[in-house]
Amino acid sequence: MKASAQGRLGNPIEARARRCHSTEPMRSLQIIRENETDDVKALSMTVSSGLTARGATVETALLFPEPGTRAKLHGALRVVWRILSGHYDAIIAYQASPSIVAGVAGWFSRCGRRIGHPTVPPGALRVPPRWLDAIVGTLGFYTVNVANSRVIFDGFEGYPEGYRRAMRLIEYGIPAVRSRRARS
Repeated sequence: MKASAQGRLGNPIEARARRCHSTEPMRSLQIIRENETDDVKALSMTVSSGLTARGATVETALLFPEPGTRAKLHGALRVVWRILSGHYDAIIAYQASPSIVAGVAGWFSRCGRRIGHPTVPPGALRVPPRWLDAIVGTLGFYTVNVANSRVIFDGFEGYPEGYRRAMRLIEYGIPAVRSRRARS
């Protein structure tokens, strides 16, 4: 069974090595929580156009395309499968839930660039995603965790050193997402 899965999916390390030594563009996947209509969508479009201008191939996935627990679980599993089978060179996730999925599934798929992007300070998140994000980041599943404002960056001051080691402050003028505590 392992051989058939290997044959169907290919070897992610070999696939990336072939792209590194060829003219194939970098493949990246952006993950956003849902069909955003606010600053997250503007941010993902800005990042996508910047990467595309540099020759990268950029795909975007919605973690939760529909409301409801069953639909959200199905959406998360769909994105995990896409990561595991996609041989991406970079995975960029916006908000806590997509970052958690990108960090863990990206690590298992051996993706070398797993970029989380908290869009609110940790205190604005519900407790379960805040704890999961802290665990995933502390264990090193994020290669980089980008905060776009000093307020967000400083919100992680009390986090363990393992989490903060991957934090980067990149202020770029898109305001922080307004907190809606029910979201993650």
